[in-house]
Amino acid sequence: MKKFLILITICLVLLCACNSNSNSASASDNYSNKNDFFSTLTSESEENTTSSDDIKRFFCINEYTAGEPNSAGGVNCNITFWSFGDVIKYITFWVEPYNAVDDVVSCEIKNKSEIKIQYTGPTETSDPTSIVLENAWYNHTIKTVKINKVKIELTNDTVYETEDIESLLVDGIKIEYGMYGASQSAMQRIICNVLNENGITEKEFIAGLSGYMKDTIEDILNSSSKLKHIPTSIFSYIASSLDIPIEELIYSL
Repeated sequence: MKKFLILITICLVLLCACNSNSNSASASDNYSNKNDFFSTLTSESEENTTSSDDIKRFFCINEYTAGEPNSAGGVNCNITFWSFGDVIKYITFWVEPYNAVDDVVSCEIKNKSEIKIQYTGPTETSDPTSIVLENAWYNHTIKTVKINKVKIELTNDTVYETEDIESLLVDGIKIEYGMYGASQSAMQRIICNVLNENGITEKEFIAGLSGYMKDTIEDILNSSSKLKHIPTSIFSYIASSLDIPIEELIYSL
């Protein structure tokens, strides 16, 4: 009888040990699965992050300035941007004001520096869009502004966000004769650079064009032409004739 009880005890001990190992393996598997799951989430999150390079495919900033303070110290914030690809639904700019010695200053009424300026589209793609927030701050010492961050939501609900504002700035787009555009010399340089890179002469390039585009390109490349300003409305035609993405043309200005 005593031997029988000892045998039963040994069997129970072995059974408990097996269950313990099984539970341990199961817990290890669960831990591994959770790690895999969170690794997947991290990977997906990294893939979904956006950069200024993503935004540059369809958007640029032409300029941002502070207005002159009015008698009450109210200062307007002026921003000009351009959408030349996907249609933009909303844009949010985070902006701060600076004084003459480049120190951040605050609004003397609201006691804060950084503000959010929100724009509601849809945007026009033919010309840059200018927005003005009147009396954005009240402070007579404000001289300049800086954009700290921009967030863009497209009409397809894709959202982009970046703090790399300087890479989005295109100084070569100016307004003249009531139209936004680039100088003839800047467009000449871009066209000649693309032709040289591809081993194509100006004569060969122009011969392959027709009608309106042929006359336009001839005018741009002719230094004695009276054409001095190239409107943004024909940027896409020029980019297409050069077989380059329009953002490459714009960010070359």
